[in-house]
Order: sequence, then C-alpha cells, then structure tokens
Amino acid sequence: MWITSGAIADIIVCTAKTDPDAGTRGISCFLVEQGMPGFLPGKNEPKMGLKGSVTSALSLENCRVPAKNLLGAEGEGFKQMLHTLDAGRISIGAMALGLGQAALDEAVRYAKERVQFGQPIAKFQAI
Repeated sequence: MWITSGAIADIIVCTAKTDPDAGTRGISCFLVEQGMPGFLPGKNEPKMGLKGSVTSALSLENCRVPAKNLLGAEGEGFKQMLHTLDAGRISIGAMALGLGQAALDEAVRYAKERVQFGQPIAKFQAI
C-alpha cells in the first residue's frame, strides 16, 4: 500500500476490517505510530507532480495496534474515509480548473505573439 507522508509521519491513520462479515460497516480506522513492531515504512515513490508531498510504500506485518488507538467508533472507518476524501475531491477539481485556465491563458498569449504569414496566428480563423 502507499501513503502520503508515510515515511516521515509519526502517526498514520490506517484502516482494517474489524468485522469481515459486515461489508463497509465492518471497517474501522486506527492510529498507528511509527516505531510500533511490524510498522515498516518503505521507499519514497518517484512522482511526476506534487513533489512537495512524498508518497511512500508502507507495510504492516503482524503489527498489533492497541484498542485505545481506535479512531472514532468501530465500524465507522469507511464513512470516515469518504468524509476525508470529500475535501480532496474539491481540491483536485480546483487544481485542474486552475491548470486548465493557465494553459488557456498561455495559449492565447502565445497566439497573439506568434506571427505567421505576416500576422499573429490569433487572427486566423482557426488555430
């Protein structure tokens, strides 16, 4: 599995099935502390973008997490994960919109500047 900031975080949020027969209602969130036996952060993965945020491989092998590290109520993990992803969806949409606007602005600027056949290419019917 991969995790954002996993190799540098002191504590991570991890999900596990606490009731395999309950489907999504059988998933719970736990706080797992770096240094716990079985917590094995891996290497940072190379990425094309968002280099300010490391993505690391992470393994948990026989990692025993105490009951006091349960985050929220048992069986609420799936709901907690979806709630967390909502903010990310908005952020990613906003980033995509901003990148698209910047690309359009740059294309328009270049089309007004680039001269071909004696006039800026922005003057042509289609570019």
